[in-house]
Amino acid sequence: LYLLGVEQHNTFSRDGNAEAIRLFSRALELDPTLAKAWIELGYAYSIRSCNGFGDDPKAAAAKWRWAVENALQLDPLDSTVHVCLGDALGCLGDLEAAERCYRRAFEYGSNQADTL
Repeated sequence: LYLLGVEQHNTFSRDGNAEAIRLFSRALELDPTLAKAWIELGYAYSIRSCNGFGDDPKAAAAKWRWAVENALQLDPLDSTVHVCLGDALGCLGDLEAAERCYRRAFEYGSNQADTL
């Protein structure tokens, strides 16, 4: 389910986004400890929030943050989590907190291409 969600997310379409959120949510029902699924769910909500794939961008941004905070609890050293949380906080207007997240991401994953 997780990989099917990634595939749908990568279509960058409204329908693909909705299906990705459904698949990631289902995967997390089966295994709520799958940090990568929480991260991808967060990214899917980020697309919904920032690209107009939903009716309520602010609600999608709040779900984005919620998903990434769940991932952070599961894997606090994953630099991708900190990047995604920084993006969410920046979108929500908390630029200082976003900067702290980006700094942590670089600290934990300075050799990760996605972090850079």
